[in-house]
Amino acid sequence: MASNAQPSNGSVTVSVEKVPNSAQLESPEVNQVDHLIRGYDGATIVLETMRSRLQAAKEQKSELPHERLKRLEEELDWHQHENDFYGICYDIYQRLYLKVIEVSQDIILQSFFEPRSTPNGDPFLYDALRRLNTAIKESQIDENQAEVAWKGYWSIPKTVDPSSSWI
Repeated sequence: MASNAQPSNGSVTVSVEKVPNSAQLESPEVNQVDHLIRGYDGATIVLETMRSRLQAAKEQKSELPHERLKRLEEELDWHQHENDFYGICYDIYQRLYLKVIEVSQDIILQSFFEPRSTPNGDPFLYDALRRLNTAIKESQIDENQAEVAWKGYWSIPKTVDPSSSWI
């Protein structure tokens, strides 16, 4: 620990205890998917930045350059697959979101011109609801395909279900 006394060469040292900690670090949130990946010896950014993991990494012995390169290439591949999975899920969400907005605007616009229209009696409104239902079903199929691809990459049995909905 540094002291508050001035050394004879004229430089000033400051006690570490007196330096304010202005930046509070927020830990990343670990979710069920992260635990599932870890259960199958995988890695995610969130898991790798946990305090216990960082401490263990500091205590690790250094590895040979070719071993380190191989390990880093594997980690890069894992992260690319993780990013691909979440990218697919995001694209599915965006398509569904845009379709919901489109159909909702159609229904609202129709209600301004025909306030008494109902889905049962109005073919336009019925078609809008049918399109919305179709978009939801398509997103569920896409979501399932993304989940199967993700589980296939991590060699996770198809029967493992961390949550009822991935999106």
